Amino acid sequence: MLTTTWAGAAHQGIDLLREPGQFATGLPYSFALLAILGVHELGHYFAARRHGINVTPPFFIPVPFALGTFGAFIQMRSPTENGRSLFDVAVAGPLAGLAVAIPALLIGLRSSTILPVDAAPAGHMFGGTSAGSSLLFALLARLLALFVWSGLMMWAIIVFFIAGRSTPPLNDVTPITPGRRWLGYATFAILASILVPLPHALWTAAGFHCPYL
Repeated sequence: MLTTTWAGAAHQGIDLLREPGQFATGLPYSFALLAILGVHELGHYFAARRHGINVTPPFFIPVPFALGTFGAFIQMRSPTENGRSLFDVAVAGPLAGLAVAIPALLIGLRSSTILPVDAAPAGHMFGGTSAGSSLLFALLARLLALFVWSGLMMWAIIVFFIAGRSTPPLNDVTPITPGRRWLGYATFAILASILVPLPHALWTAAGFHCPYL
């Protein structure tokens, strides 16, 4: 809570070490981020408990820089029964987190100040966010990124070493049901819409400035 609040204030150009009285400035960012992470992990947790899997509660990883956290995780202490239960546990997290992330994003967009690319206030972390940095972000911005930022690879490495390799299910022969298969396709489509940037040819038509070219 402390590190994400600090990061939220830093996004507003406020150093809480110098201005501790501005603590509340970072709370909206902190609450939103922790809610997204917490609900994501609770999605995994309750799905696992529903299938009788022994799992830990969510653990949050605080860091005193950047986003204020390296995320959250749960640890599975027993193997899953079969591929269907493993699928349910895996897909429950991102879908649950998305149910919080999209409303939070829409609220953030509604309360954000839209500025020209060369007019970002001094002191703001990263100078703000481009509304066309992903397909989903561009779409949601109009309703009110491995190929873009190599730093995403750092997060992939962190996730690999924190989460490790998953425990295979006891029964890995029984196929998942067609409904789960289509839900998996939809989840991958959502992931692609979040990570894949809006094609540059569409930036002008959508009214966005492209900071990557």
